Order: sequence, then C-alpha cells, then structure tokens
Amino acid sequence: MKIGGTFNGTGAAVYICLGFIPGIVNVRSVEDTDVANVVWNKYFRSAEQDNGILYYTATGIVPTLYTAGEGIEPYEGGALMTTTNQTSVANGSGVFLKRDAKSYLATDIISGSDTIDTWTLDTSGNRTGHFNNDFVGTYVGEGSPIRIDGIEYIIEKCDAGEGEGDDEVTLSRAAASGTVEYIGNMYDYAPVPIGMVSPAGFKLCATSEINETDELQAFLADGFNSR
Repeated sequence: MKIGGTFNGTGAAVYICLGFIPGIVNVRSVEDTDVANVVWNKYFRSAEQDNGILYYTATGIVPTLYTAGEGIEPYEGGALMTTTNQTSVANGSGVFLKRDAKSYLATDIISGSDTIDTWTLDTSGNRTGHFNNDFVGTYVGEGSPIRIDGIEYIIEKCDAGEGEGDDEVTLSRAAASGTVEYIGNMYDYAPVPIGMVSPAGFKLCATSEINETDELQAFLADGFNSR
C-alpha cells in the first residue's frame, strides 16, 4: 500500500498515523533552504543508520546517518489521545497526525450558512481568480488541494479573510471558471482528536533540517511486506 501527504513541521518528534506500519518512508522538507530529505526503509538494519539517512540536496549530497531515536522509525499506534500526549489540536500543530479528508467548502468561511461553490478566473497569465466567498481561519491556504469541474489544482495563495476579491487566489495552474467541488486542508495530515486512539504509522524523530517548525513537509510511504 502506497500513501503520501503533507504536514506542517513541528520542531518536535511527530507521529504520522497512516493506519499501517510502512516498510519505506521518504520525507522532504519542501520549504527548507537545504531541501532536506530523509530516506528510510526496514532493511536499514545496521546500528549506524537504522533510523535512515538525511541528505542536504540543495548544497550537495551530504549524508547524515541516523541511529536509533534520531530519524524515522516504525510506530505501532494504540495511544489514547489526551491533552498530555497530544500537545495541540490546532491545525498545523500537534504530535500525533492523521489524514484530514474533510472538504472545507461550507466551513471556515465568513458565514457558516454559505458555501464556496464558484471559481472565477480573472487573470489567466497569473493563474489568479476568486471564489464567491472569503475564507477565514486556519484550514485553507497555501497547499490546499482544490477540485474545479473534476480537475485538481493546488492553492498557492489565499490568505485568511481573502478569496472573494478579484485576483486574490493563485492556483498551481490557470483554471477556467467553473464549479468548486472540493477544497482540502492546507496540510493533508492534521492532529488526531482528543479521545481517539492513534493509528499505526511512522515516527519522525528528527527536528533539525527536516521537520523544522512551520516548514511544509511532504512524505511518501509504502507498506510492502516482501522479504
């Protein structure tokens, strides 16, 4: 089983709860100036690198070997979320994270009774346009996936309190005016709610170069079981 996603860097060890224990994990800090990248798989059996390898790809390949407790390791899940172990449930925070598949079309906007359902392209060359309502809050913004007339794009700019004015929203490609069908969280993985038991996944122990505070992280994981 292959899965990927994004999460906000925490500056502290974080548990990415996938629902299974992966056999391969690759995490890249896409906003770090070094474009740091950590790779790990279950065959890294030597004590010198059993938690994976960190590469600094923007300044050349300078590998750092991760020993136990330093990089990536399997996580079996099973922890009941409390205010003690789940330090925050605010979007972009928290220690235990799981997939957020919720659509934010009718929530997190100026009026809870309204729905964002229309996209208007204003300037094709700039990939900019607007919605029929403003967004507020902390869920929608840079990194949010959006589906317009069956085609998926990424929101590159839409700050809180914006969205309804001409050219206030920038997408990854110029999208023709149409019907907005889905808008997702700017982070694919958000805090596991208090009272829920954490699913299995992997633990990212590293907090330097990779997983730094408020830097977007992107990962790919594979749950292969072959020997």
